[in-house]
Amino acid sequence: MINIPHIDLKIWNPEQRAIEIIGQLQNNKYATLNIDSEGSDCETLGLYRILDNICRTFSVDPSAITIHTCNQLEKHDQYRLIKHPPLYIDSGQKFARENKIGEKHWNSIKHFGMLLVAVVGSVYG
Repeated sequence: MINIPHIDLKIWNPEQRAIEIIGQLQNNKYATLNIDSEGSDCETLGLYRILDNICRTFSVDPSAITIHTCNQLEKHDQYRLIKHPPLYIDSGQKFARENKIGEKHWNSIKHFGMLLVAVVGSVYG
């Protein structure tokens, strides 16, 4: 599996990632890619553009490429997508199943007010 590290909507070393993808396609006839667990958008990252160029240049069937992502909204007509739960959902659900969580009775107005203070404080504080 080839990890596609990125930051600020840019793939780190896209040329190196392309070489790794081409190598895996030539050796295995398929490529498996992993986008980080934050669920970044492949179109915005430019990953689909890179993959389209590889498929066109090397006459590769796009269905030979599988992308693992946590982006539940990701879709593509040609590449195979495997969607995983977003970051911490699995561990949070496991914790909830294994631990008794007491019932909370929130005063909605106070709870909303505390949230507002936290947001305003972080923006202006």
